[in-house]
Amino acid sequence: MSLVQEGQNIFDIATENFGTLEQLFVLLNDNNLAVNAKLISGQELVINKINVGDENIKNFITLQNITLNNDQGEKEPPLLGGDYNADYGNDYN
Repeated sequence: MSLVQEGQNIFDIATENFGTLEQLFVLLNDNNLAVNAKLISGQELVINKINVGDENIKNFITLQNITLNNDQGEKEPPLLGGDYNADYGNDYN
C-alpha cells in the first residue's frame, strides 16, 4: 500500500515505488484508475512490488526520504506581452 500525499499524481506514485514509469499501467490496473485520475490526499493505492523497474532509482528515492510531488498548487503566472494588431508588431500601451 502507498498513501497519496497532497499534490501527488499517478506519475509521482509510480516513480517513487518503481523507480520508473514502466509499471505505470500495472499501477493503474491494480487500482482501477485512469491515467488522468485525480488522486486524493490520504488515498491508499495498491502497489505490486514484484516487478520494480529501476531498483537503483527506487532505493535512492527511499533512502533520501524524497517525496515526489509535481503539483504543489503553485501555478506560474501567464506571460504577458503586447497586443498584436494589423501591423503584426508588439504595441505595449
